[in-house]
Amino acid sequence: MKDNPLIILLTDFSEASYEAFEPAVELAKRLNARISLVHMVQDLVVVAHGTPLAPAMSMPPQGIDALKKRAQHEMETALTLLGTDVPVDSQVLVGERVHEVVGNYASENGADFVSMATHGRSGLRRALMGSVAEAILRHTKIPVLIFPLSTD
Repeated sequence: MKDNPLIILLTDFSEASYEAFEPAVELAKRLNARISLVHMVQDLVVVAHGTPLAPAMSMPPQGIDALKKRAQHEMETALTLLGTDVPVDSQVLVGERVHEVVGNYASENGADFVSMATHGRSGLRRALMGSVAEAILRHTKIPVLIFPLSTD
């Protein structure tokens, strides 16, 4: 393992996502690693109903900017939850597909791990909303640490 490995810790600012914080910090301490706390603003591209030949439309730039600004504000709280035991930086990324954006960020930054919590959705909720954890696990080329929702 290289000196000062990088752990990408994903958050959507939910209580469930915070469950990965403590184990990620503990791993970082053991490995003398640093953490990049990452939140992704997803550009939800839509196609107008009833017009199959119409081009897909992205969110307007001012909408993306507003979501980024809100995420940067939320990031302040998330950073305090991580504490100061290990080096941490933060990034707010924007893109359409979470697994592609996270995978590219990991490659560009030489990340060693991706760490995240799962919301534990199953059945119809998972079918309708998908599983970000599963998509990242399938498409990321580095180890992915997934922490399940605690049942306490």
